[in-house]
Amino acid sequence: EGRQLYNDVSLPLFGHNSVVGHGIVLHRQGSIGCANIEADSSLFVEKSLEFVKVSSFSKAHFADVLSKALNIPKWRLFNIHTEEAENDKCQIAKFGIIGKGNQLHEPEREFKEVLNSNPDAFDKYRPSHDCAPETSGGRHNSVDIFTLGTVVMAILYARKLKVF
Repeated sequence: EGRQLYNDVSLPLFGHNSVVGHGIVLHRQGSIGCANIEADSSLFVEKSLEFVKVSSFSKAHFADVLSKALNIPKWRLFNIHTEEAENDKCQIAKFGIIGKGNQLHEPEREFKEVLNSNPDAFDKYRPSHDCAPETSGGRHNSVDIFTLGTVVMAILYARKLKVF
């Protein structure tokens, strides 16, 4: 019996109908084993865009826009999925770009360049300042009065005991 190789062209590892991220279970008179299907990380790079939430996210439209912005064929984009952002007004699209050697580094460089110099090329998926984490000046550095009082009391008590 030994090792056996099976090839199924209807189960692509990349592209719109990718099986990457899905599981596989092998059976032979019961269950033999299971695993998650993962892509070889030397063949792709993962990227993400955070943008103002769109009413209806389409993976196909996202791939069209991205492939045009990065000047790569759509088949090189895979595992496109969305996640909730910290800001309720926004969402995150994560995706992989297939390539090897320069095929991988060129789209990655192009992604950074377009992101910095021409974010409008990402159309309705362009990053927005509305999605930046909210800050309110020194709020993150503030300490409530109870904590401050406790620390002061501990220092005074330690000095009384001549700890320091």
